[in-house]
Amino acid sequence: MSLKKVLIITALTLLTIACRDDGLVKESTDLPKDFTLQAGEKILINDVEFQFERVKQDSRCPKGAECIHQGNVDVVVNYTLKNTPVQKVLSLGPDATDTLVVENMIFKLGYLKPYPAVNQKIDPDGYTAHFIAFTRGDFKAATVVDVRTDEEFKTGHYIDAVHMPFDEIPSRASELEVDKDELVVVYCRSGNRAAKAKASLEKLGYTNVINAVDQSVTESLMSNE
Repeated sequence: MSLKKVLIITALTLLTIACRDDGLVKESTDLPKDFTLQAGEKILINDVEFQFERVKQDSRCPKGAECIHQGNVDVVVNYTLKNTPVQKVLSLGPDATDTLVVENMIFKLGYLKPYPAVNQKIDPDGYTAHFIAFTRGDFKAATVVDVRTDEEFKTGHYIDAVHMPFDEIPSRASELEVDKDELVVVYCRSGNRAAKAKASLEKLGYTNVINAVDQSVTESLMSNE
Protein backbone atom coordinates (compact mmCIF):
# COMPACT_ATOMS: atom_id res chain seq x y z
CA MET A 1 0.00 0.00 0.00
CA SER A 2 1.34 3.41 -0.96
CA LEU A 3 2.16 6.07 1.61
CA LYS A 4 -0.55 8.29 0.14
CA LYS A 5 -3.25 5.66 0.76
CA VAL A 6 -2.01 5.08 4.30
CA LEU A 7 -2.23 8.80 5.02
CA ILE A 8 -5.75 8.99 3.58
CA ILE A 9 -6.97 6.02 5.63
CA THR A 10 -5.38 7.44 8.77
CA ALA A 11 -7.01 10.81 8.19
CA LEU A 12 -10.45 9.24 7.64
CA THR A 13 -10.07 7.13 10.79
CA LEU A 14 -9.20 10.17 12.89
CA LEU A 15 -12.12 12.08 11.42
CA THR A 16 -14.50 9.24 12.26
CA ILE A 17 -13.27 9.15 15.84
CA ALA A 18 -13.58 12.91 16.18
CA CYS A 19 -17.14 12.88 14.86
CA ARG A 20 -18.27 9.85 16.84
CA ASP A 21 -21.40 10.44 18.90
CA ASP A 22 -20.31 9.95 22.50
CA GLY A 23 -23.59 11.18 23.98
CA LEU A 24 -22.35 14.69 24.75
CA VAL A 25 -25.33 16.69 23.57
CA LYS A 26 -24.87 20.12 25.10
CA GLU A 27 -22.36 22.46 26.62
CA SER A 28 -23.07 25.39 28.91
CA THR A 29 -21.34 27.79 31.27
CA ASP A 30 -24.28 29.95 32.35
CA LEU A 31 -26.13 29.06 35.55
CA PRO A 32 -28.84 28.46 36.54
CA LYS A 33 -29.77 26.14 33.68
CA ASP A 34 -32.37 23.45 33.15
CA PHE A 35 -31.83 20.61 30.71
CA THR A 36 -33.42 17.33 29.69
CA LEU A 37 -31.37 14.25 28.83
CA GLN A 38 -32.24 10.86 27.43
CA ALA A 39 -30.69 7.80 29.03
CA GLY A 40 -27.00 7.77 28.12
CA GLU A 41 -26.74 11.45 27.20
CA LYS A 42 -24.35 13.94 28.80
CA ILE A 43 -23.87 17.65 29.23
CA LEU A 44 -20.75 19.66 29.96
CA ILE A 45 -21.25 22.47 32.48
CA ASN A 46 -18.32 24.49 33.77
CA ASP A 47 -15.83 21.67 33.18
CA VAL A 48 -18.11 19.11 34.85
CA GLU A 49 -19.28 16.35 32.51
CA PHE A 50 -22.68 15.19 33.79
CA GLN A 51 -24.48 12.11 32.46
CA PHE A 52 -27.89 10.56 32.95
CA GLU A 53 -26.78 6.94 32.60
CA ARG A 54 -29.90 4.88 33.27
CA VAL A 55 -32.85 4.15 35.52
CA LYS A 56 -31.85 1.75 38.27
CA GLN A 57 -35.38 0.91 39.36
CA ASP A 58 -38.86 2.38 38.91
CA SER A 59 -41.46 1.37 41.49
CA ARG A 60 -43.75 4.39 41.06
CA CYS A 61 -47.45 3.50 41.25
CA PRO A 62 -48.61 3.06 37.63
CA LYS A 63 -51.40 5.21 36.23
CA GLY A 64 -54.62 3.21 36.31
CA ALA A 65 -53.58 1.17 39.37
CA GLU A 66 -54.43 1.46 43.05
CA CYS A 67 -51.33 1.26 45.24
CA ILE A 68 -50.78 1.31 48.97
CA HIS A 69 -47.49 3.13 48.53
CA GLN A 70 -46.55 5.84 46.05
CA GLY A 71 -43.23 4.18 45.25
CA ASN A 72 -40.10 5.86 43.95
CA VAL A 73 -37.60 5.83 41.12
CA ASP A 74 -33.79 5.72 41.25
CA VAL A 75 -31.70 7.33 38.53
CA VAL A 76 -28.01 6.59 38.02
CA VAL A 77 -25.95 9.66 37.14
CA ASN A 78 -22.25 10.02 36.47
CA TYR A 79 -20.07 13.07 36.59
CA THR A 80 -16.43 13.66 35.82
CA LEU A 81 -14.52 16.38 37.63
CA LYS A 82 -10.80 16.94 37.09
CA ASN A 83 -10.61 13.64 35.19
CA THR A 84 -12.10 11.76 38.17
CA PRO A 85 -15.31 9.80 37.40
CA VAL A 86 -17.97 9.56 40.11
CA GLN A 87 -21.28 7.66 40.08
CA LYS A 88 -24.29 8.60 42.22
CA VAL A 89 -27.98 7.72 42.49
CA LEU A 90 -30.70 10.39 42.56
CA SER A 91 -34.28 9.52 43.45
CA LEU A 92 -37.81 10.82 43.21
CA GLY A 93 -40.45 9.82 45.74
CA PRO A 94 -41.11 10.08 49.48
CA ASP A 95 -37.95 11.01 51.43
CA ALA A 96 -35.89 10.69 48.24
CA THR A 97 -32.51 12.30 47.57
CA ASP A 98 -33.01 14.37 44.42
CA THR A 99 -30.00 16.70 44.61
CA LEU A 100 -26.29 16.30 44.03
CA VAL A 101 -23.60 18.81 45.00
CA VAL A 102 -20.49 19.00 42.82
CA GLU A 103 -18.10 21.60 44.21
CA ASN A 104 -20.19 24.80 44.22
CA MET A 105 -22.82 23.50 41.79
CA ILE A 106 -26.08 21.79 42.68
CA PHE A 107 -27.82 19.38 40.30
CA LYS A 108 -31.49 18.73 41.05
CA LEU A 109 -33.59 16.00 39.45
CA GLY A 110 -36.93 17.54 38.48
CA TYR A 111 -38.77 14.72 36.74
CA LEU A 112 -38.37 11.38 35.02
CA LYS A 113 -40.62 10.46 32.11
CA PRO A 114 -42.51 8.52 30.99
CA TYR A 115 -44.52 7.76 34.10
CA PRO A 116 -45.45 4.08 34.51
CA ALA A 117 -48.92 3.01 33.36
CA VAL A 118 -50.85 -0.23 33.64
CA ASN A 119 -50.01 -2.68 30.83
CA GLN A 120 -47.32 -0.38 29.48
CA LYS A 121 -43.71 -1.52 29.20
CA ILE A 122 -41.10 1.24 29.23
CA ASP A 123 -38.01 0.88 27.07
CA PRO A 124 -35.01 1.56 29.37
CA ASP A 125 -33.53 3.77 26.63
CA GLY A 126 -36.80 5.70 26.37
CA TYR A 127 -36.53 7.48 29.70
CA THR A 128 -35.87 11.22 29.79
CA ALA A 129 -34.77 13.08 32.92
CA HIS A 130 -35.06 16.80 33.59
CA PHE A 131 -32.43 18.48 35.74
CA ILE A 132 -31.75 21.97 37.05
CA ALA A 133 -28.15 23.03 37.66
CA PHE A 134 -27.51 26.06 39.84
CA THR A 135 -25.46 27.59 42.61
CA ARG A 136 -26.75 28.73 45.96
CA GLY A 137 -28.38 32.14 45.70
CA ASP A 138 -29.06 31.98 41.95
CA PHE A 139 -32.83 32.25 42.43
CA LYS A 140 -32.84 35.06 44.96
CA ALA A 141 -34.20 37.66 42.52
CA ALA A 142 -36.18 35.32 40.25
CA THR A 143 -39.73 36.04 39.13
CA VAL A 144 -41.86 32.91 39.61
CA VAL A 145 -44.79 32.22 37.29
CA ASP A 146 -47.44 29.57 37.96
CA VAL A 147 -48.73 28.56 34.53
CA ARG A 148 -51.52 26.22 35.66
CA THR A 149 -55.26 26.85 35.37
CA ASP A 150 -57.23 29.20 37.63
CA GLU A 151 -58.73 26.23 39.46
CA GLU A 152 -55.32 24.66 40.13
CA PHE A 153 -53.86 27.95 41.28
CA LYS A 154 -56.68 28.41 43.80
CA THR A 155 -55.94 25.04 45.42
CA GLY A 156 -52.47 26.25 46.45
CA HIS A 157 -49.39 27.84 44.89
CA TYR A 158 -45.92 29.19 45.59
CA ILE A 159 -46.46 32.17 47.86
CA ASP A 160 -44.86 34.78 45.59
CA ALA A 161 -45.95 33.32 42.26
CA VAL A 162 -47.48 35.38 39.49
CA HIS A 163 -50.40 33.50 37.96
CA MET A 164 -50.45 33.33 34.17
CA PRO A 165 -51.82 30.21 32.41
CA PHE A 166 -49.34 28.90 29.85
CA ASP A 167 -51.62 29.49 26.85
CA GLU A 168 -52.03 33.18 27.79
CA ILE A 169 -48.31 33.92 27.93
CA PRO A 170 -47.93 35.02 24.28
CA SER A 171 -50.47 37.83 24.85
CA ARG A 172 -49.73 38.66 28.51
CA ALA A 173 -45.97 38.27 28.98
CA SER A 174 -45.47 42.05 29.22
CA GLU A 175 -47.46 41.96 32.47
CA LEU A 176 -44.49 40.27 34.13
CA GLU A 177 -42.68 43.62 34.05
CA VAL A 178 -39.21 42.10 33.96
CA ASP A 179 -36.31 42.71 31.61
CA LYS A 180 -35.89 39.95 29.06
CA ASP A 181 -32.52 38.92 30.49
CA GLU A 182 -33.81 38.61 34.06
CA LEU A 183 -34.42 35.20 35.60
CA VAL A 184 -37.94 33.81 35.24
CA VAL A 185 -38.99 30.50 36.82
CA VAL A 186 -42.08 28.74 35.45
CA TYR A 187 -43.85 25.72 36.91
CA CYS A 188 -47.06 23.71 36.51
CA ARG A 189 -48.02 20.23 37.75
CA SER A 190 -45.55 17.98 35.96
CA GLY A 191 -43.35 20.20 33.79
CA ASN A 192 -45.22 19.81 30.48
CA ARG A 193 -47.04 23.14 30.48
CA ALA A 194 -44.02 24.81 32.04
CA ALA A 195 -41.96 23.63 29.05
CA LYS A 196 -44.52 25.20 26.70
CA ALA A 197 -44.48 28.40 28.76
CA LYS A 198 -40.69 28.51 28.59
CA ALA A 199 -40.77 28.04 24.82
CA SER A 200 -43.30 30.87 24.46
CA LEU A 201 -41.21 33.24 26.58
CA GLU A 202 -38.04 32.37 24.68
CA LYS A 203 -39.84 33.00 21.39
CA LEU A 204 -40.65 36.48 22.74
CA GLY A 205 -36.98 37.10 23.48
CA TYR A 206 -36.67 36.11 27.15
CA THR A 207 -33.23 34.57 27.58
CA ASN A 208 -33.14 33.29 31.16
CA VAL A 209 -36.14 31.01 31.76
CA ILE A 210 -36.09 27.91 33.98
CA ASN A 211 -38.64 25.08 33.85
CA ALA A 212 -38.92 24.24 37.55
CA VAL A 213 -41.48 21.47 36.91
CA ASP A 214 -43.89 21.85 39.87
CA GLN A 215 -44.57 23.77 43.07
CA SER A 216 -42.48 21.46 45.24
CA VAL A 217 -39.37 21.79 43.07
CA THR A 218 -39.91 25.54 42.80
CA GLU A 219 -40.09 25.95 46.57
CA SER A 220 -36.91 23.93 46.95
CA LEU A 221 -35.06 26.09 44.40
CA MET A 222 -36.29 29.34 45.89
CA SER A 223 -35.22 28.26 49.39
CA ASN A 224 -31.60 27.88 48.25
CA GLU A 225 -30.76 31.51 48.84
